[in-house]
Amino acid sequence: MAKLMPFAGTVLHNLLHKPVTTSYPDTPKEYPARTRGHVEVDMETCLLCGLCSRSCPPRAINVDRDAHTWSIHRFDCVQCGYCVEKCPKKCLKIVPGYPVPGHEKKLDIYHKPEAIEMKMGNVTVDLSKCVYCTLCAKKCPNEAITVDRANKTWEIDHHKCLRCSLCVNNCPRHALEIHEEPGGPKHPQADLSQCVFCTLCAKKCPASAITVDRANKTWTLNAGECVSCGACEAHCPKGCIRMLPTEP
Repeated sequence: MAKLMPFAGTVLHNLLHKPVTTSYPDTPKEYPARTRGHVEVDMETCLLCGLCSRSCPPRAINVDRDAHTWSIHRFDCVQCGYCVEKCPKKCLKIVPGYPVPGHEKKLDIYHKPEAIEMKMGNVTVDLSKCVYCTLCAKKCPNEAITVDRANKTWEIDHHKCLRCSLCVNNCPRHALEIHEEPGGPKHPQADLSQCVFCTLCAKKCPASAITVDRANKTWTLNAGECVSCGACEAHCPKGCIRMLPTEP
């Protein structure tokens, strides 16, 4: 009995107080205020513009537009939130909690549900409002806009344009607009008189919808497999592929 007495106080304390440990992960952990947590991405909204990757100080984020993936090295991420601030579509956020730890450095890869579908059309400018301030060009993450103040010219490379709307949102004169394209989904059409049958379009197609036969000089599209992402048009070295509305 004398041997048990020293433990009586500890037993009574444990009976009358809550346990110090928690039953995590069965019981969700409550994180205190200002806890950074981890970065999450909404792939349905993400344009894969790459601006978050360029803005990430430790280069923890990688965006692959060809493979339609967004990945992050959790071990390298410092939870600074800079990617969240720079995202033009606000599809990134920092949420409480941390990924489940493992024995190896963790690389999380997220795939877009389907290939990039640009539901918006090309950026247009009203030159009667434009003051050629070059702010749109400075804000463009892919350097698709060129403004010459001296000659009062405004140009955009639609192949490089990401439709992120940063130029539209930052124009002080509201001279830029971007609208949803009419005519439904578009499919690639090739001008075979300019095509060199290099097969690059087929290699870049994420759905393997294009077949190129260099020997017989044929270019074939499986419209049922095509996801209208425009990757073939963007990577064609001869510029002979155009995304055009599907004929009824």
